[in-house]
Amino acid sequence: MAQDRDVAHFDRWSSHYDRSILQRFFFGPVQEATISEAAINARSIEVVLDVGCGTGQLLRRMAEQCPDAELVGVDPAPGMVKQAQAARPDGKHIDFVNGSVEKLPFPDAHFGLVLTTLSFHHWADQQQGLHEIRRVLRSGGLLVLTDILAARWLRWILARRPSEGRFNSPVVLDRMLKDQNLQTIRRASVPWRPQIKITLARAEG
Repeated sequence: MAQDRDVAHFDRWSSHYDRSILQRFFFGPVQEATISEAAINARSIEVVLDVGCGTGQLLRRMAEQCPDAELVGVDPAPGMVKQAQAARPDGKHIDFVNGSVEKLPFPDAHFGLVLTTLSFHHWADQQQGLHEIRRVLRSGGLLVLTDILAARWLRWILARRPSEGRFNSPVVLDRMLKDQNLQTIRRASVPWRPQIKITLARAEG
């Protein structure tokens, strides 16, 4: 499966992932924009989950802004989790767990905020992943999902690259979210990266 290849790819990349030039010019700005949207729109930033956390850079950024928050990251690549644990700053409430979004190892209604950046198109089962996120989100909690939302022509190009996974249109993503009682409340673009959208969805029910 493409998703299995993706996990293996990130596992191999984990030891030098933080040294990649992409951190400064791509991943870092995407994470900062995601955190900014979360800070403005979340009702609670006390208990936070980062799905597809990689080496934990987003949560380390959040720890600087929200020092009292309980921060948890989950990633299917063991190497990424190992690097995240090694880079965890002292005195911060950050935990990193190896696991998949399709079977999150957390109790129901535990988190007030769930973040995921550029991992959605790698998920083996996007609908099941959203179902699990809704399960672990409290009612009224917020999902902030940042990923490429492609127009039809771009989806056709990307679909020819199976290792890239699946890219959805905004309409399709909103429908998938609604099917899991997650109501889209806002969508924003990452500055200078118009195809990367930040979708905010509130947990209903």
